[in-house]
Order: sequence, then structure tokens, then C-alpha cells
Amino acid sequence: MSVNTALNNSANKLSINLLQPELLPEKVTLTLPRVVIVWGVFFLAMLAWVLQANYTQQNLKEKLSVLQQENSKHTDELSLLTAQLAARKVDRQLADKLETIQLLMSNKQALHTKLTNPNKTYAAGFSAAMNDLAKLHHQDIRLESININNIHGVGFKLELNEK
Repeated sequence: MSVNTALNNSANKLSINLLQPELLPEKVTLTLPRVVIVWGVFFLAMLAWVLQANYTQQNLKEKLSVLQQENSKHTDELSLLTAQLAARKVDRQLADKLETIQLLMSNKQALHTKLTNPNKTYAAGFSAAMNDLAKLHHQDIRLESININNIHGVGFKLELNEK
């Protein structure tokens, strides 16, 4: 009777579902086609990874060979330049000229120090100052001016400015 009352209550229903949801078969998540698809995707991903690693390795090998060739070229050039540096000799004319210039500069430096030292260029009188100046003469130094201080006193000091 309960079926008749259910039919009377639902006039729009044309059929009755006697299969309860608990009686439906469970859906299997790991079916053979799904497992094959997962394995296929995994295989394709691994294949792509291997191909990419192989491509990267080939590029790195090419770069390594180029760098090794460049390194060997630079090593050869270094050994050649080292040999040239070891075989290099000093030009005698330039060494003599350098030695002459250094000697001249040391002489000029000593003369400049002597002429500008107020303790050694003190003279009592104009003629004594000119006599001392004549003794200190050097052909490469030209006298531009003489400053004589303390003219009215007993002595005076020479200040020489060289060119």
C-alpha cells in the first residue's frame, strides 16, 4: 500500500527506481586504460627530459672544445712571449743615454741644492757673492735673477732662481 500512496502523491512520476545508490557498483579509479595513459605521460616526460639533457650536454661539449682550443692558443702565445721576454736585450745606446741623463739630473739636483741652501750661499760683499756664483757655474743652468737681501748690513744672502 505504501507504493500506491507514493504513486498517488507523485502524479508526475512515470516510473519508480527500485535500485538503491548503495546497490550501484563502485567506480574503479585505477583501470587499465588510465594506468596505461599515466605510464605513457610519464614515459613522454622522461623522454623529453633525456633529450633536453642530451642537447645541453652536446652544447656544453662544443663550448668546452672551443674554450680548450682558445686556451691552448693563449698558452702557446704566452710561451712565445715569455721566450721573447727572456731573449730581450737592453739597447746599449739607450742605456748609455739613460745613464747620462740620470747623471746630469743628479748633478743638477746637487747644484740646485747647493745654490738654494741659504747656509752655504752666504757671502760678505757683492764681489764675494759673484765669485762664489762663478765657482758654482754649470753650463746647463741659466741664472734668471739674483735677489740680494740685507744690502745695508754686513752680509747678504743670494737666492738663485734657475730656469
